[in-house]
Order: sequence, then structure tokens, then C-alpha cells
Amino acid sequence: MLVAQSVKNKDTSKKIRVVVVGGIRTHYIKIHAIQKVFSKFSAELQDRFEIIYVNVGQHYDYALTCHIETLHVHFDYTLQHESKNSYDILSTIFNRFGELIDTISLNGKIDYVVVMGDVATTAVAAMVAVIKSIKVVHIEGGGRVGRGNGNEEYYRTIADHCSTLCFASTQESNKNLLSEGLGVRSCFSGDIMYDYVKDYFQNESFTEFDYVLENEHKSYQLGRPYILSSLHHVENIDENLLQNLFLILSDSKYDSIFIAHPRIKKFIADKRIDTRKTLVVDAIPYQENLKAIKNSVFCLTDSGGIQREAYYFNKRCIVCSDLTVWKTIIKTGSNIQIGKTLEELKRGIQWAEENATVDYKYNGCFGDGQAVQTIFKTIVKHYETV
Repeated sequence: MLVAQSVKNKDTSKKIRVVVVGGIRTHYIKIHAIQKVFSKFSAELQDRFEIIYVNVGQHYDYALTCHIETLHVHFDYTLQHESKNSYDILSTIFNRFGELIDTISLNGKIDYVVVMGDVATTAVAAMVAVIKSIKVVHIEGGGRVGRGNGNEEYYRTIADHCSTLCFASTQESNKNLLSEGLGVRSCFSGDIMYDYVKDYFQNESFTEFDYVLENEHKSYQLGRPYILSSLHHVENIDENLLQNLFLILSDSKYDSIFIAHPRIKKFIADKRIDTRKTLVVDAIPYQENLKAIKNSVFCLTDSGGIQREAYYFNKRCIVCSDLTVWKTIIKTGSNIQIGKTLEELKRGIQWAEENATVDYKYNGCFGDGQAVQTIFKTIVKHYETV
């Protein structure tokens, strides 16, 4: 937990300058949620901050960046990259974000750099801030798969250990921070996406949702029950896994929609994998994706976002990954974790079908829907006491 230090003569009329960094699909969604919730704060709290939003551009495909347009996410600066090679992009982020920090600092000292999640952008931006002697705030800190491997595990751990403030989405994540000696900088805030779902989508009903295919927006009419699935982790770019998945989905009594990350889509095409009766889409814009999750029979995914959002909508979710950090949901019984074999996929589908109508009410493990407010109030408190 955070430990307040003795109060110094800090000018409380001065705006706290914060740079919020995004670079991938989930960041754009989280920043949208932050901007939406922040706009509802009291004028007094809003006036304490000058927030500068930076998109460092790790994701560049339209299927992954369409959320900026559809959600009307505001960025003050956006970095562009000539090369599409992932290493070149990260090298460019490191250099150009550092240069941008220097430029922004010409108009006044930056007090905090806010990073979020567990991707390369998170770690790179955090390290740039440390080099520039700027305090780092990590949203969604403390998540651990417990084995210390996988790129995301490295990125989130680097960000936590670079940070001055770590905000944990669950008490379990907060305990991980405590066990690593980071208690002085840790705080349980809850999940900012729960704030958004709770306030804007929990009680809504819909007749359709939009999806993206070949850079065109199309409409899916809700009617027949369907399974919503999505895989994007590197370890799941596996020919046998995908062939078995589409085979099982084709045998289901339900329709099937699969959201294909660009690298998964390319892999499916290169390997000529038969997707059978499944509708394979490039993307579903975030608000539309919430509609798709809410109206599904159940979900199958390795996406941390879908795992949580399915839980918020009381939908069963099959987690096809052994690297999930959201074990908290699995412990509620609402989600199930499976392996990659045909037998494991069958086991997951059978479980989801049998439990589709079982009511697993939200138990508060991701907070009370006040995460964004907790984060900004804690930043103010930290600013005024150090």
C-alpha cells in the first residue's frame, strides 16, 4: 500500500503535469475510458491536472487502431513509424518518445508519466521516463502468471519496478506487488474498464453490432445464438490449435464469430486453415465488442480484456492460455482455463454449454467502479506529500 510521507510546502494551486502513454489497441480503449470518466470529475479535481495524451504507435493496422476513430480518443501527439518491423518500431518509440518528453518539458516540468498494461510500449515508455528522472505511474500493475516467462510478464514486471505508483486491478495483483517489496508504491484501484462497463453498458440492450472486414464496417444482426472467440497471443499461433478450434466450432449448435488479430489472420491464410462456418472478422470496435460479448452465449479467448468483460456481463469464458494473469475470475467459477489439445477444447466447450445460464454475479474483485477516481486522487495525494 502507499505510505504518505511528510508534507512539504507544495503549491497546491499548480497543475500536476501528467503524460499518459498509449500505443496499442487496449491502451486506446483504456484511455477512452479514462477520458470519459475524467470528464465527470468535479471541476476542482479536473483543475488539478494538465494531461497530455501521447500515442506512440506500436499498433498501426486499421483493425487495431480503428478504436481511436470510433471512440473519439483524443491524443495530443502521435508518433509515426517508417518501418513496420517490431524491433524498429520499439527502437523508434524509445528515441522519439524521449525527444518528445524533452519538447513537452520546455513548457514546464512533467510530474508523472502514466503507462498501462503489459506490452512493449509499457516497458519502453517507463524506461524513458526513468532515464529522464520523471516519476512513473503504472496502471494495471502487479499481474503475474507466476512462472516468470512470456514477454508480457517481463514487460509488466519492468514497468512495476520502474514505477513510483503501481495501481493494481485486483487484490491478488496487489499482493504480488507486496511480495516483491513494492508495497510502498502499490495501491488497489480496481479495473478502469469495470468503471466504463458499469456506467455505460451494463443495462443497455442491442439489436446489432458493427465489425470490420477488409477495412470496411459491416453490421451483424443479432438473432441466432453465437459463440464469440478471439486468439492473438504468440503461443496460440499454432496450426493444430486453430484447425481443431474451427472444427469444434463447426460442430456446435451455435453460430460462431472469430476476431482475428492481423498476425493470426495472416497465419490462417498462409496455412490455408479451413474456418468452416465461422465468421472470421478483422476487428470489432470496442463499444461494438461489448455488445458482441453481452449478446453471446459464451466466449473463448486468450484476451485479458474479453476475459474480464465477459465476467462483468455474467458470460462464461473459456481461457485458452496458460499465461493468464486473471486467475481471480477463474476462482469465481465464471471462467475456465484450458490447454490447446482437441480434448481440452472439447472440455472447455462442454463446460461453457453446461454453465451458460448459471448466474455468477460480480463479486467486487475488480473494485467498486471508482478506479479512475482512485488513481487521480492518489496521484494528487502523492504529489502533495513528496
